[in-house]
This record gives sequence, structure tokens and C-alpha cells, in this order.
Amino acid sequence: MEQLFEKIPRKLEAKGLLLKQGTIIDAVIINFSNRPLSDKKRKQLSQDPSAQMDADADTAKKNGIWFFWYKGHIGMDAGSKLIRKVCFSLASPHDNNFLAGLISENERELFGDKAFG
Repeated sequence: MEQLFEKIPRKLEAKGLLLKQGTIIDAVIINFSNRPLSDKKRKQLSQDPSAQMDADADTAKKNGIWFFWYKGHIGMDAGSKLIRKVCFSLASPHDNNFLAGLISENERELFGDKAFG
């Protein structure tokens, strides 16, 4: 999937569709329907994996509320609104950890909320 996603912006750029004036970066929450796993259950799943349970998702706090989720991080061309970069992570790492991977390095400006500051 990553190889495919890398090819798409190159094709868009070749057709002049990417304006490269700036990049808007943000993270989106990918909700996970199950509740957090106990340490005991995580250990059990590490020894005997189940296709029915996700032992990788983790928790993070937003606005004082704990969530069990993943996050998607995007870098979008500010002019055309086309997504140029994308990555996914567990919930707990801070958004700022993904900043370098979302920058295309040919934009004039970078726009993001305080999580990327």
C-alpha cells in the first residue's frame, strides 16, 4: 500500500495537480470498538495470537477522556487538498513524532495545529 501511495503523488505532480504552496498536517483518530486489554490478556495473546482480537491498539487521553484507538497522520497539499503523505500509528505516540514523515520538503509553508508544534 505504501508503494502505491508513493506513486500517486508523483503522477499528480507530473500532471501539475500539486501546487506545493504549503502542506497542511493533521492526525485523525481511528476508533477501535473493543475496550483496552488487560496486561494479563495482552501477555496471553502474545503467546497465543487470535485473529479475533487486536493486541496492538493502545490508549491515549484526549480532552480528559481515555480512548482505545489508532491514529492516522496526513500531510495534504494546501492548494489542491490532495494527500501527499500518510502514516498510521498507535494512539500513544505524540503527533509531533510524525512531523518529519509528513513534510514533502518542497512546500513553501507548513500548517498544523499545536500537536505538531
